[in-house]
Amino acid sequence: MWAPKVGVQTWCSMSLSTICNLPACSADCLQLKNGFGSCIPKPNESSHACICFYSC
Repeated sequence: MWAPKVGVQTWCSMSLSTICNLPACSADCLQLKNGFGSCIPKPNESSHACICFYSC
């Protein structure tokens, strides 16, 4: 099924915490920004940060 493109969605991101617990990260992001929270590896470290992706 094909649908015409109406507009371009712009995505923003913000760090919610420096230590990531995926269920908490997802819930916090959804509550704060109606977005998608994910655990992203920190460069040169073995830990992950909670990053919230949301529509600007």
